[in-house]
Amino acid sequence: MGIFESMKKGLQIASGSLSIMMIIFGVNFVTALGMLSVIGLNPTQQDLAQKTGILLFLFFTLMAIWLFLEGGILSGVLSVIKTGVADLKSFLDNSVKFFVRMISINIINALLNLTIWLIGSFLMGIFLALGKGANVFFNILALLFLGITVIVSLLVTVPLIISQLICVANNAKVRESLKAGFDVFFKNLGRFILLVFCLGITFFVIQGIVNIFGVLIGNALSGWPGAIINVIFASAVNMFTGVFGAGCLYVMLMSLVNNQPTQEVEEA
Repeated sequence: MGIFESMKKGLQIASGSLSIMMIIFGVNFVTALGMLSVIGLNPTQQDLAQKTGILLFLFFTLMAIWLFLEGGILSGVLSVIKTGVADLKSFLDNSVKFFVRMISINIINALLNLTIWLIGSFLMGIFLALGKGANVFFNILALLFLGITVIVSLLVTVPLIISQLICVANNAKVRESLKAGFDVFFKNLGRFILLVFCLGITFFVIQGIVNIFGVLIGNALSGWPGAIINVIFASAVNMFTGVFGAGCLYVMLMSLVNNQPTQEVEEA
């Protein structure tokens, strides 16, 4: 299946996933307002430093909430692909069912990316230090390692995202999902990279348009009214891009691997 055909079908899936998107919107909206109420509208560095503990607690709490919902969201998107309707009856069941597996895959993703970026930053730092920031040759080498780091990070992150889709679609264990995810990704490297690139450009354009409206609203409305409207815009973007991206990747995955993401998602 072509890239643009996958994106077209992903758009159709998103249009049929309003109930799933409203869940994402609601969680985004409530958590964003909660964060704003803690840090304030215009926090200073001193304010943030004083609230480091509570901010870390909120960060990990929000991460846990999203990882909990991930299984239900992906199951809902898969239900729309198969039946045209999001199955909300099993949303919480699937969220609970896949919670540990989603956490496991995301922890692996975080650890691998942390390692990649630590090594990349270390090598970049060496060349910048050797050239003292003024040597063109060493600066080019530092930029080269930056590019390599970004590419390697991408080659790790995308198959791990695919692994989550396979995990939910096949009710697979973490190890099986990881193996299948990396296998299908590297066998179809060009297609997935191009799809991710097109999705990235699409999301960048959407975010740019929303940011422009946000600036205009911020200039027109000050204080909490403007902040709330911007939270609404940001939540709307997140709900659409999350479902649209998952839908596009699922459609591409299904077109490439007939025997992996076509099984029904079993109820817990």
